[in-house]
Amino acid sequence: MKRFTVLFCIGILVLLCGVSCREESFSSTEGEKNPQTEQSESPVSTEERFDPPKREDRAEKYPEDLSAYITLPEHLGVKAPFADPSLCSDAELEEAIFQIRLAVAKFEKKTGTAERYDKVVLDFELILDTLVQEEYAVDDLEIVIGSESTEEIYRAMASALVSASVGDVRYTEYTYPESVLYGEMSGKTVVLKGSLKEIHSPVLPELTEEFIHSLKGFEGKSEAEFRESVKKSVLESKEEEKVERVWAAFLEGVVIHSYPEEVLNLYRDDHVSYYKAFAEAMKMDYESFLAEYIGSTAAEIEAEAVEYAKEMVKNDMVFLRLSQILNITLTEEEFRLGAEEYRDRDSAEFESLEEFIEYYSESIIRRNLIWDKALMVVVDNAVSTVAS
Repeated sequence: MKRFTVLFCIGILVLLCGVSCREESFSSTEGEKNPQTEQSESPVSTEERFDPPKREDRAEKYPEDLSAYITLPEHLGVKAPFADPSLCSDAELEEAIFQIRLAVAKFEKKTGTAERYDKVVLDFELILDTLVQEEYAVDDLEIVIGSESTEEIYRAMASALVSASVGDVRYTEYTYPESVLYGEMSGKTVVLKGSLKEIHSPVLPELTEEFIHSLKGFEGKSEAEFRESVKKSVLESKEEEKVERVWAAFLEGVVIHSYPEEVLNLYRDDHVSYYKAFAEAMKMDYESFLAEYIGSTAAEIEAEAVEYAKEMVKNDMVFLRLSQILNITLTEEEFRLGAEEYRDRDSAEFESLEEFIEYYSESIIRRNLIWDKALMVVVDNAVSTVAS
């Protein structure tokens, strides 16, 4: 099934998306893309022609006692593989600085074999159940091996090309995360095929004062200030990674017994309504729109909507139940500071905090701040399985 946008849930869900989408609700981040979303062409600009409806606070629609619907694992002492986010080694700092230089490096064509940090040009294919998925194919795809800015699926392909020569064909497996963000590919293992066509080696800029001053935000800064800023970014990235890994480990122990039907139907309707709204914006019949631009049928969208709704309801119930168990509360000062942080991360510009709160609604912002606090209780009490 083709997609002409990164999966609409980032736009339509606003704030009730859970830990993986909450930040995207208040920022310009689109989330991790995949080959399908990158290659699709949008028939209509979501920013210019489609404004998703304002979300209601659906948390109010759940039963007060969710114990019959969901069972949570022990929230203290969750074990997960994460590095200490308070430490940045010299090697980590130097690698982060190297990545900055690599991002602006020039490349020269070379012979021989591909090495880490080389840029490779390849024809890319994705194979599912022995069949090549044409909508994912990319000719002359450029990947910098070892670049942290490269999409995860392409990083997997790039790693398989290390030591390959021009003309070589390499294969590797990749498993999509289980999420509605990946549609029908969610949780599936595919084979990636790369046919190497060119290899280019990097020519990195020297770490000079001139180079540092050429970077946005570092005009007039010293090398020491630059290094301190990069170190701070490394620590923030490690903290984010800890949150993601701990939360993923926590979710593995969640057991869903059933779903509240009313909220399940609301989310399911969201999924279908989004496509219908696009069809209307395009002045097209719904079935024709799906066939031409999505490569799907109404029945397939309906089936997809059910899985989408289940994931959203599960997310809501996890946070609601966890917040109840922990008896999380929010002071007015925490609300104001949290709302200001959300506003700062939002891609839209609001003239005042009050305008921001009115747009998203106080109840939804307050609910998400409570959920953030609940999440951090789990994270702060987690135990790392990584040897120190």
